[in-house]
Amino acid sequence: MKAQIIEAPNHTSAAYDKSLFLAGGITNCPNWQHELIESLRNLEITIYNPRREKFPADNSVAAREQIAWEFNKLRKANYVSFWFCQETLCPITLFELGATMERTDHCIIGVHPDYKHRYSVEVQANLKNHAVLYSLSDLAYEITHEMTKEYLCGYIF
Repeated sequence: MKAQIIEAPNHTSAAYDKSLFLAGGITNCPNWQHELIESLRNLEITIYNPRREKFPADNSVAAREQIAWEFNKLRKANYVSFWFCQETLCPITLFELGATMERTDHCIIGVHPDYKHRYSVEVQANLKNHAVLYSLSDLAYEITHEMTKEYLCGYIF
């Protein structure tokens, strides 16, 4: 029982029916994705991680490939988790949150307590009846809870 991690720009097929996209800051942000992935390693899920080990930031071809990969995987994943770290405003992640919440209710949202636009995220989440979590450990717990639910005949067990 081990999570499958697919890192950008890899197009490997998902090994599991349940999948999760890790949306959130990358540039000028700590590697929060690594911490979250470590908490989810024992789940039978596919995790789409947009953070690359080495990203050639000055390469427009690589940037286009990255944007297209994220666009496609955001739509392919069953669930999208969001983490808004305190180090940056995460403008693209804010855009992704709004777009994803229009498309699906399968969003799990986390915000660092010191994130500058925390209130905006809280209001937006509240409009769609989503809880907002304030630590990566709480985010991991909620993701685990969502990913391990059993559905039989329309009922959750």
